Amino acid sequence: MSIRSALNAVPVWPVLVFVPLLTLGFGAFHYVPAYRTCGKLAEARVALTESAARAAESPGSFLRMDQAVQVADWDELRVIPAPKVDGKVLDCPFGWDLSGPDREVLFASGRMGIVAFARAGTAIDYIEYFRDQVRFEDVEGVIARPAAQFTVARPDSGEGPLILRQRPPGG
Repeated sequence: MSIRSALNAVPVWPVLVFVPLLTLGFGAFHYVPAYRTCGKLAEARVALTESAARAAESPGSFLRMDQAVQVADWDELRVIPAPKVDGKVLDCPFGWDLSGPDREVLFASGRMGIVAFARAGTAIDYIEYFRDQVRFEDVEGVIARPAAQFTVARPDSGEGPLILRQRPPGG
């Protein structure tokens, strides 16, 4: 029996079924986590910006971070207005959010910041925010969850990012 006749004897249907299934499985395994992460970051950024805008429209109101973002079970946060990013930067494919090079440029230029959330001193989640939309001022160090409340104001000129300052205790 020749190799050609042996190959002709092999049924084709397993290849036609299993190759697409393996391709689909690999794609899902590789891209579903990226989609979830990228989607969550984009939603959190929008939620923070919209919550800050609502707080700015209501005189005397303030932004409570635990109500503004959907991060579960955190007890402290830290605002990092211009993080130094070394190493691998998250890359969101297919336009799900920012590409890796876009993120690198935004971080390096100081146009994007991070709010990091922790539980018992261990980082558990973060959100990214555009500093041309929201800007934290006079916010330093680690902030406990009950104190993670911010006054929100528009700049005097009416142009530019919303300014968030930590709300004084009892204020």
